Amino acid sequence: MTDYECTLLVGRPNAPSAYSLNNRSDLAKQRQKKVIECMVDVEYITEEEGREILGEE
Repeated sequence: MTDYECTLLVGRPNAPSAYSLNNRSDLAKQRQKKVIECMVDVEYITEEEGREILGEE
């Protein structure tokens, strides 16, 4: 799996149907951005790495 796919999946457990890529891709991508922001906040990844992940689509 790519980092892009992993960050999408991390955001799904709270509400799998609400963040489904098939039904609500806009919400899934918003949630993915929040996951990446949290990863940057705790210094798990850098801001640049976060931008790279979002550009992997």
